[in-house]
Amino acid sequence: MSVDLARITGEIKPVAEGQGFELIQVQWTSDPGGSILRVLIDREGGIQVGDCEKFSREIDNLLVVEGGLPGRYRLEVSSPGMNRPLVKEADYVRFCGKKVVIRTIDPIDGRRNYKGLIQRVEDQAVMVTIDGIEYKIPFQLIEKAHLVFE
Repeated sequence: MSVDLARITGEIKPVAEGQGFELIQVQWTSDPGGSILRVLIDREGGIQVGDCEKFSREIDNLLVVEGGLPGRYRLEVSSPGMNRPLVKEADYVRFCGKKVVIRTIDPIDGRRNYKGLIQRVEDQAVMVTIDGIEYKIPFQLIEKAHLVFE
């Protein structure tokens, strides 16, 4: 059964913002133990374990009332950590000058994997420098991206 992540994200986001959190990402996945709803939150100064516990209780109640999730699942709420995923254009702007790993859906000039410094965002693309060469990666071609902790 598929899960409407856009709807779930729309339900969770106001709760996150009401508690002073930025909702980074919502994922539905499964492993041998069953289905998992994974929610990443952040805020200025970072996230503490107590923040995750409180937010988890709050959205767990919301999800039960709103329904829409199939069967049994585990809810995991955490901070994005050192290798924070980049999911929206504002993330790339915020982390200009930082090292990033980007994987594209389709190759650009024969390449799908990039590891370099974010230079800037322009024309709905991120400019990344690798070994002195600048690459333009359109947002619509990014499969996944995350910061690299150094």
